[in-house]
Amino acid sequence: MREIIFLIVLLSQVTMYSQKTELQVLMSNVFEESIVQRDSFIVVSESIEYSIGEFKLHNIQRRDLKSEYPDFPFDLITTNWKNIPKTNWNFLNDKKIKVFKKNEIRTWELGDKNLPYYQFSTPIFSSDRVYCVIKVFTNGAKSADNRNYVFRKTNDKWKEIFNYETQKIVVEIVD
Repeated sequence: MREIIFLIVLLSQVTMYSQKTELQVLMSNVFEESIVQRDSFIVVSESIEYSIGEFKLHNIQRRDLKSEYPDFPFDLITTNWKNIPKTNWNFLNDKKIKVFKKNEIRTWELGDKNLPYYQFSTPIFSSDRVYCVIKVFTNGAKSADNRNYVFRKTNDKWKEIFNYETQKIVVEIVD
């Protein structure tokens, strides 16, 4: 009985480690593929809720996706997923990426007023783990952008295949 419990605990630890590694690979590819390259990034540690917003997949988009990716699971981008566990993004913290809690971020106190900060939803993977969708909220000094990115895993690398804006906010500052 002890051996079985030990084996279960060991396997759960290995699974958690491999999931974190998969998340690290995914997020590394998200930064490379989809986010403007900068010398440094600011990321909020708590994940945000995923939503499709007012997105409607048009027939031409559906046809193009189906043509290029015949196995694409359309429910991945047309379902408003609920009750997704939150992800803590602290593991992203390194020389280039600084992770803060939301209430610790004050863009005007960070020196460069043009440096946005990013919030990510928990990634949602297709059942075969080949496709993934993640919401990225970019908050800058004068504008904010909510965009959902769809990635496909090929040769252990995640490549962006599609993205769509769910909301854009522009703030005009008047002196």
